[in-house]
Amino acid sequence: MEEVKLKYKTRGKEIKDKSRVYFCYHPDDFDKYFEEITEEILNIRNCVIYYKANKNIKSSEIIDDLSQINLFVIPVTWKFISEECDARLIEFQYAMDNHIPVLPIMMEPSLESYFNEKCGNLQTLSKLVDGEEKYKIKLKEYIESILVSDELRKQVQDAFDAYIFLSYRKKDKKHAENIMHLIHENEFCRDIAIWYDEFLKPGQDFNESIDQALKKSKLFALVVTPNLVNERNYVEKIEYPNAKKEGKNIVPIEAVDTSKDELQKKYKEIPKPIKVGDTEVLSQSLKKYLINEAWKENDDPKHLYFIGLAYLNGIDVEVNKEKGIKLLEQSGNLDCKDAMKELVYIYEEGRGTKLDYNKALEWQKKVYEKDIKELGENHLNTLKSLTKLAVAYRNIGNYYKSLELNKECYEKQIEVLGENNLNTLDSLNNLARNYDDIGKYDIAIKLGENVYKKRKEILGETHIDTLTSLNNLAVSYSDIGNYDMAIKLGKEVYEKRKESLGKNHPNTLTSLNRLSIYYNYKEDYKEAIRLGEKVYKNRKETLGEDHPDTLRSLNNLSFYYNHIQDYNKAVTLGKNVYNKIKKTLGENHPNTLTALNNLATYYCDIGNYDVAVKLGEEAYTRSKETLKETHPNTLRNLNNLASIYKTMGDYNNSLKLYEKLYKLQCEVYGENNEKTKKTLEEIKVLK
Repeated sequence: MEEVKLKYKTRGKEIKDKSRVYFCYHPDDFDKYFEEITEEILNIRNCVIYYKANKNIKSSEIIDDLSQINLFVIPVTWKFISEECDARLIEFQYAMDNHIPVLPIMMEPSLESYFNEKCGNLQTLSKLVDGEEKYKIKLKEYIESILVSDELRKQVQDAFDAYIFLSYRKKDKKHAENIMHLIHENEFCRDIAIWYDEFLKPGQDFNESIDQALKKSKLFALVVTPNLVNERNYVEKIEYPNAKKEGKNIVPIEAVDTSKDELQKKYKEIPKPIKVGDTEVLSQSLKKYLINEAWKENDDPKHLYFIGLAYLNGIDVEVNKEKGIKLLEQSGNLDCKDAMKELVYIYEEGRGTKLDYNKALEWQKKVYEKDIKELGENHLNTLKSLTKLAVAYRNIGNYYKSLELNKECYEKQIEVLGENNLNTLDSLNNLARNYDDIGKYDIAIKLGENVYKKRKEILGETHIDTLTSLNNLAVSYSDIGNYDMAIKLGKEVYEKRKESLGKNHPNTLTSLNRLSIYYNYKEDYKEAIRLGEKVYKNRKETLGEDHPDTLRSLNNLSFYYNHIQDYNKAVTLGKNVYNKIKKTLGENHPNTLTALNNLATYYCDIGNYDVAVKLGEEAYTRSKETLKETHPNTLRNLNNLASIYKTMGDYNNSLKLYEKLYKLQCEVYGENNEKTKKTLEEIKVLK
């Protein structure tokens, strides 16, 4: 008996006519997160969630079975990101290469940037960032936007003109998929569905389902290979006899050379098979039996939308994303708003095709214009469309247009919902982010204070959104150099998170870490060290010593000790950080090179110039090779190397490097940039 490689979880016994999800995981994470995440998804949409039957099954053994999956769901942990696991290297990569939607759910803190570095910029969800309530809302919105509802699936199925019953042995699944593709290469078969033994269906008795499908089908297509005649099988015992009994037209398609005598013996009165390569003969045969259905031209926008969804999601046809998107675009261009909205999702997130923010923007413009026309400017759905349009402009880097639209949306929401409505406050928060984007920090802070004040009044002092607003304010004050205010607000965030979440909660420790950084900026190194030691100890205990947050705390500590001139301690910690980061991220990762650059500084400060120069040269050279010469990290490392030569009294080499740095900074930042001016001053001093 063939080993079962994939199992599934769903509500009820039936899995036919349900969307298909694949749970992609690091082997150590299955027991921790499978039940929690799958229950959350099934509570939103009764889909079928597939997963490896056991952790030892290799991804290469199941990869071909994932072509019809509608969504990959991944619990993201540091192990998933940092270790060489099949889930990331094979399964996730397969989803990306084939443009299958992926939902990464962050199960540990501060992993977003590392995930993006390894896996690309994907929309992620996190309870730690959003809080339980908002996380559930976002998850619901995402799942409902990806997985087709029962009602919509029924509408899609009703849109087909006719059905073909495709019969094949499970062993011949690849041949069946090829024949499905050949059938739909005929444009007249565009609206003809294909019923086939449901994707990844385990071995159960499906007599009733098959009987219903046969009655519904206009044609019985049979995939012919030696597997049909070499042994007794379900096709021979049930499907073919039932097709004969129902009087169905039978079209055998020979995918692999098969004994005609054996075929005639086991399948009475079977017509002569069509060779799979004889596409013209196959086309003529399909026309013959489907003539009454196949020429019903239907370019109604809603019909095109339903058929487009069918191909995009594999609803009673094979998944053909290119064809599905083409049909949806035809529908959208004929003014179907549902198709337009689907296309925004498709291009905004790269579902079924490459991510394209410009195309997403164009379709969102059309959705917004349609909403204004149908619902009016001040309808809530129109305002949601306006917010999405502002996001679309921000995604392409047009921050001023995004600001303009968010202003308009905020003013209309005040008028419609009132200034204290939570949606209005979210809009105000977006506006603050816009001002931060264009460098108007004073306005961003003023708006941020307003958001915080109102959220505190409405949601309470310890609500996650309230504390997020307060934390953002502290960061903004730190960015403009007002460290006293940053410390004051940072303390408040820490105390309230400690009270509501607990002292070792990741968000609480993040607040404490930020507080230590503010004290460092203020040059109160003693307090920075005290808090930094506390954060490091707690993170090491709760997250592990190799987690990015733990290493970030250790790196901060090395800085703090260097600032109080405890250079030996700084070197010890700096070496520890560098070795751990190199081990987990690789020797050329930007974070590794930053740690190496810091270590060079520490050796310089203790007077070990030979080691300092060696490490500084290495950090600069690797950065130049792996990033580029004008990358900010490379420029920083070059500046550090020039400073090391200056400190050790090698003014000629220092001058050469500063002159090189100045030339590159002029190219990147311009002559009037503060960094460029500072480098010019160094050059003047050395000359």
